[in-house]
Amino acid sequence: MQKLWCIALAFGALLPRAYLILKFRSALIESDEAIVGLMARHILRGEAPIFYYGQNYMGSLEAFGAAFLFWILGANPVALKIAPLLFFFGFVVTHYFLALHIADRKIAILATTLVAVSPSFLTIWSLKARGGYMALLMLGTLALLLAARLLRNGYSRLYMALLGLTLGLAWWTHFLSLVYIVPILVMLLLRDERQLLTTKGSLLVAGFLVGSVPFWIFNIANSWEAISITGAQQTEVLNDIGNFLKTGMPMILGARRNWAGRTFFPLVGSISIAILVGSTLMLVWRWFWKPKPPLLEGKSLLLLFLLFFPILFSASGFAWFVNEPRYLLPLYSVLYILILSGVSKESTRIRIGVFVFLVALNLAGTLMTKVEEFTGYTNVESNGALIEFLQQRQIRRVYAPYWIAYRLTFESGEQIICTPPDDDVVRYEPYREMVRNAAKVAYVRLVAPRYRGLHADVKPPKEFASFQIGNYEVFTPGPP
Repeated sequence: MQKLWCIALAFGALLPRAYLILKFRSALIESDEAIVGLMARHILRGEAPIFYYGQNYMGSLEAFGAAFLFWILGANPVALKIAPLLFFFGFVVTHYFLALHIADRKIAILATTLVAVSPSFLTIWSLKARGGYMALLMLGTLALLLAARLLRNGYSRLYMALLGLTLGLAWWTHFLSLVYIVPILVMLLLRDERQLLTTKGSLLVAGFLVGSVPFWIFNIANSWEAISITGAQQTEVLNDIGNFLKTGMPMILGARRNWAGRTFFPLVGSISIAILVGSTLMLVWRWFWKPKPPLLEGKSLLLLFLLFFPILFSASGFAWFVNEPRYLLPLYSVLYILILSGVSKESTRIRIGVFVFLVALNLAGTLMTKVEEFTGYTNVESNGALIEFLQQRQIRRVYAPYWIAYRLTFESGEQIICTPPDDDVVRYEPYREMVRNAAKVAYVRLVAPRYRGLHADVKPPKEFASFQIGNYEVFTPGPP
């Protein structure tokens, strides 16, 4: 029976994702993803980037994974999509063992099926090589599992070192790892703070430093540059938590599209939130009102994680970004485990009903995914004809807005080097210098009305000839 479930789980995870890749094969990636692909190419040439180009707080673990795949499969958009998918599969396996440790085998099977046959948002992001979110999800879930075992079995030296190493890798991968680190440390302190002052605590710290060593090397050499993050805004805790529940959670639970103003189907957003809140309250009531509840074990850790999350999310200053809630992705570590654990063992029909509703919602949302959600609203055009045109004209250096530039560079195999202009987002300085110093340069922009206001403007010289290639406008030196 277990083998049959594993086979069904693999098909349930792979088929929706294969469907999306085939459906949107003409525009699989966006420029943010192309950056990871370009980093992977450069790694194969001997470079060793520590952080995502231009954002020195997201580690390059995903790029190294992509480099390995490129070495085997070649550097192409499909191989780039597989890199986060492999980390996602690691998360699914780790999630099963966490659920098995926290609850029982039935809940572990149902909850893991829900993350594998994912909500549309997780399905899309499990295929996005964009800053290591799937790597963080895998590492964070593994950290929760290690911490839960420590809370139950005592603070062994091996598990303390492994927990520190995992949290260190997560910290280097993304600052969002704080949503795992804070509740884990709080629970370890409450469980036995004296153990943290012994050799075991030293092993936790040492493991963390080893796992995050690229972070420290970079910051020591660059005046702690990674500590200053731009993009955060002033927080209003109650308003942020309200948006977290009303906007972010329906997307995470699969009830609505990112950036969309309404749900996939009438009432499903309210139903999904009611399921989450109701099951969590039932779990808390049944767990903490036992005669002698084990307050400092794994289930309490997961509840503390869920409690801390909206508070930490608000405090981060990034709660304004809830309409595209990538920063809520770590919730998948605990969400379905807690929802299904909240339904009592005696209510099997209710549990199965909740499971069927959620898995149907997940599949329906994925099948209804639009190209703008999968690739991004900023550029859903095929680059084939554009690359062919530029190669025919022997143009190898191009200026274009950010959402064109790096994707064009990656998809051309770096035969065409394209960079944003100085007043746009420039993530890789060597490309800008190559274009700036070129004798022959073209300019590219998108002219379809759907892209108005989404791209920085490029300003070609007046004497350049203009060509229309699909929705692209290309300006080249010399006569048409």
